[in-house]
Parts: sequence; structure tokens; C-alpha cells
Amino acid sequence: MGLQLIFVVETDKKCKSDWIYIKDTIDRFYQYDQAHVKLSPIYMGGKGKYTAKEKEILKKKEAVAFKAKKMISDIDSNRLSFDNYQANTSNILNILDQYITRK
Repeated sequence: MGLQLIFVVETDKKCKSDWIYIKDTIDRFYQYDQAHVKLSPIYMGGKGKYTAKEKEILKKKEAVAFKAKKMISDIDSNRLSFDNYQANTSNILNILDQYITRK
């Protein structure tokens, strides 16, 4: 293994919704040698521990549907490349660009 990228995510190991979104983003926009790059999630178990179990179940169903329908193809990569946080945007591509090559 040459490189390990560790992703600390808000959800727990059972739900995995955050990790599903991150992994689909990486697979959609980047090429990397799986023999030399290890992607590891660390699950924090929620920012504030949801009070209702239904929210966790709903979030998991949405993430599974996102992956099954290959909805990552509909994502505009420009909305994932912001330097400063704005509503409905991310900087994940800017960070990943430092470590792995885009497709």
C-alpha cells in the first residue's frame, strides 16, 4: 500500500450513508490503483446522536437508492470544488486532487 486516505464521517458503521456518497464521488471522478491506495472510513456515530431511529433508517434508504440508481452521474463536479463553504457545495474534490488523479 502506497497511500491511505482516511475519511472521518458523521454516520455510524451500520448506516454508512456518508461513506456511500464519498466512495461514489471518488469512483466517479477519480482513477486510482486500488492495490496502492487504501480508502478507510472512520464512523463517528452522529454529530448529535439522532433522537429518532426513523431518521437513521431514512438516511440509509436514501444512500442505498443513490448508489443503486447511479445518481452520482447527475452530480455537477463544479459544485464539489468550492474553496469556501457555500450552501449545497463541497470542497471534497479540491482535497482529493492533492492525493489522487481525476479521470
